[in-house]
Amino acid sequence: LGQIDGVLESCIEKYPPKKGKHSHLIQATLRTGVAQLLFLDTPPFAANKETVQVLRMHHHLSKTSTYPVPEPMVKFVNGVFRKLSEPLAADIDEMSTDDDIPKQLFGHQLLRESTTSKDNIAPWLLKRWENDWGDDLATLICEEMMPVDESSFTPRIDLSTKYSLGVVLKKQDDEGMMQQMLEELGGDSTLLSQGSIRVGPSLKGDVK
Repeated sequence: LGQIDGVLESCIEKYPPKKGKHSHLIQATLRTGVAQLLFLDTPPFAANKETVQVLRMHHHLSKTSTYPVPEPMVKFVNGVFRKLSEPLAADIDEMSTDDDIPKQLFGHQLLRESTTSKDNIAPWLLKRWENDWGDDLATLICEEMMPVDESSFTPRIDLSTKYSLGVVLKKQDDEGMMQQMLEELGGDSTLLSQGSIRVGPSLKGDVK
């Protein structure tokens, strides 16, 4: 949640919300919406609509009655996502029609300029990595856990990354070996982002 909260802190004057009946819900929906918008490639209108709908459907339960989320809070969350969803000027110039979905949003800019992959790591763990392996390797480990899609410059969440120091140091050698295997398997095989190879149609069939 480090980078998600970092984006929200850069966009909202007082974050997290003050304690109240709906403060935890507001914070949870803001975090969920930012995850959809900036990390899961959800179209901006869909991320905004779903987040606002959750708030309007929710009622705070008490022993005697229920309390809907106040409309000013709903409008506040809607305003936050409209701001984060604004396309950057360079991206607007490349959009040919109003139906085009912008690739770069104001939220992406905040993500790049106000946060780093280190924000996602518990401070005590990050300090241990830096003490044991140095700043450069600690940074590399953090970046490998949040690889960036070069086509959209959007971080991809990788929940399966389990790196040791040896794996990090062998990374370049492993990539070279995988590339060599890819060439031997033929032109229709693909090297996937996580390091495995998808065999092409020409090699599929019975195991020999």
